[in-house]
Amino acid sequence: MRFDVIDGIRGHLLIGMLVAHLSFQPGMGWLVTFHHHALFKVFDAEFFVIVAGFLVGYLADRRIGATVPADGGRIPFARYLGRRVATVFAYHFVSSMALIMVFGGVEISWRGALGTALDIVAFRDSATYSGVLILYILCFSLLLGGVLALGLRPLVLAGFSAAVYLISQYSYISGFWGIGGDIMAFDVAAWQFPFVASFALGYHHRAVGRGIARLPEWGAAAIVIFLFASALWLATKWFTPPLAELPPGVPRHWPRPQLHPYHLLKMTVLAAGFTILLVGRHRFLNWPRLVVAGYFRLRILRNIGRYSIRMFILHLTLVAVFVHLMGGMYDKEKTAMALGMIAFFIAVPTVVALAGRPTARRQTDPEIRP
Repeated sequence: MRFDVIDGIRGHLLIGMLVAHLSFQPGMGWLVTFHHHALFKVFDAEFFVIVAGFLVGYLADRRIGATVPADGGRIPFARYLGRRVATVFAYHFVSSMALIMVFGGVEISWRGALGTALDIVAFRDSATYSGVLILYILCFSLLLGGVLALGLRPLVLAGFSAAVYLISQYSYISGFWGIGGDIMAFDVAAWQFPFVASFALGYHHRAVGRGIARLPEWGAAAIVIFLFASALWLATKWFTPPLAELPPGVPRHWPRPQLHPYHLLKMTVLAAGFTILLVGRHRFLNWPRLVVAGYFRLRILRNIGRYSIRMFILHLTLVAVFVHLMGGMYDKEKTAMALGMIAFFIAVPTVVALAGRPTARRQTDPEIRP
C-alpha cells in the first residue's frame, strides 16, 4: 500500500472528525448523515490509532530493523518515540493553551495563564475534543516504555498489550487508569491495544503483504465481501454487555470510549477489509481497488493527511469558533457557517501545498510522519 493512500486515509478521517464534532452541536445532528458512522457506526479515532501504529511499526522496520544495531534497535527507536511524544505534546500544549485562554473563560492574567499551563501539563485540562492528541501522547509513551523494558520485539509487545487490554475491560476508568481521565473519555489502557497491534503488523508488513498475496483470487474476493458485509451487519447490532459493574453516571455510549470487545470487533473487521482490498493485487478486486484507492489518492485528501497534526489543531480551532458563535443563531445560519468551515478546512492545505510547490519538488525523500 503506497503512502499517498495512507495520507488520503488520514485526510478522510480528519474531515470526518470535523464533521462529527460539528454534528454534536445543537441543531446540527443531520451532518452525521454524511459521515461513515451512518453506515458502520464507528467514528474516526478508531482508525487514527490503527494508521499511526502501523506507520510507527513500518518506520521501525525500514529505518532500524534493516540496520540491526547491537542493542536490537531499542535505543534508536526509543529516541524516535521520545521525539514524537515531545512533538505531539508541544502541539497539544500550545493549542490547548491558546483555545482555553481565548474561549475557556479563563482570567487573562499571568496567574490564569500559569494555572492553565500547569493543568494542561498534568492532563487536568485541555481544549475541547483534543482527546485524540492525548491518546496519541499516552500511546506513544506506553510504547516507549514497553520498548525500553522489553526491547524492539513487536510480537512480545503486542502480547503484553493484549493482556493490558483484557485487564482494562474489568475496570471502567477514563484515561490511563485515571491519568487524563478528567479531560478525555477514552480508556487508554484499552485503546493502546489496536495501536500496539497495528505497530506489530507494520513492523512485519512484508509478512503481512506476502500472506495477503498468497490468498487465491476467489478466496480474497470472498473474504473482502464477507468482511464488508459483516461490518454493515455488526453496525445494526448493539451487543455490548458490561464485563464489570458500571460506575454511576456512565454515558450511554460507554462501549466506544471503553473499547468494548464488540466495538473492537467492528473496527477490526472494517480495517481488515480495507487492508486486503488495498494491499492485495487480486484480479477480481481490481475495480473496487481502483475506486477506493483512487478516492484516497485524491490530492485534496492527501494534502490534508500530510499535515495531519496541524490539521487536527485547525479542526479544534474551527469547532471552538463554531461553539462560540452559534449562540442565538438560527439553524440555517449555523448550517451555512458549518459548511463554510468544512470547505475552508478542506481547501487550506491544498492552497498551502500549491504555494509551496517549488519547495516540495526539491524534497526527494520527505519523512513519513505518523
